[in-house]
Amino acid sequence: MRQATTIRLTGETLECINYLAEATNRSKSYLLQEAVEQYVQREKAVVDEIRQGIDAMNEGRTVSHKVVKERLRAKGFNV
Repeated sequence: MRQATTIRLTGETLECINYLAEATNRSKSYLLQEAVEQYVQREKAVVDEIRQGIDAMNEGRTVSHKVVKERLRAKGFNV
């Protein structure tokens, strides 16, 4: 279900949105919805990955810095 909200934008951003809306024959509402949805999905993925890393650390599933460097050197990286 879609719900309305209010957003405040700089004049420059609004000009860009108007430009894109006209150039793509899309509504400003459509462009804003797409932008927000993409941002939210991307940021949620980042937060989910961070939480998984924290959970792994709390469970003791870690690798020491020394081991990481050894593995990278074995693959040809200069670390």
